[in-house]
Amino acid sequence: MCKQWFLFFLVALAAVVICNGLPCRIKWHLHGQNCYRIMNHKSTFSTAQKICKLYNSKLLVLRSFEEMKNAFEMFSDSQFFWVTLNMTEEKDMDIQNTHDLLYAIPVINGRQMRSNESEKCFVITKSNAEDERHVLQKSCSLRYNYICQSNVEIDSNNSTFKCRDD
Repeated sequence: MCKQWFLFFLVALAAVVICNGLPCRIKWHLHGQNCYRIMNHKSTFSTAQKICKLYNSKLLVLRSFEEMKNAFEMFSDSQFFWVTLNMTEEKDMDIQNTHDLLYAIPVINGRQMRSNESEKCFVITKSNAEDERHVLQKSCSLRYNYICQSNVEIDSNNSTFKCRDD
């Protein structure tokens, strides 16, 4: 186990580069004010959170219906990805009744999911063939791919991007 964490640490350390005006690190993709990296190795929810933290990022947090729609654009169909839900706005409470084909959306009243193994965690998945989008509850001990999210900020003095480590 220690060997595995040491390897993840080395990979994360190697991936951290100085931005020099670039919005995202190598292998990360800019979307809005965030950089995202799809991690295509399966991990438990708790391990996914820890690995994202090694990259100075966090597991993808969905705070609104709009962020959820954007998340579905990041990956191809028939894949599952761990996410954290933190939806509090009233408009996000009734997502299953919209015409965007999103349903089975659990709402967390202002609290982020914890990684306690006895709790349920959430994955997002889609099927392009049927144009369906899902957020599903799964056991936190199952292994799925995941998406790490890192914030960027624009330097207003010279309109360039800078890395943020929060």
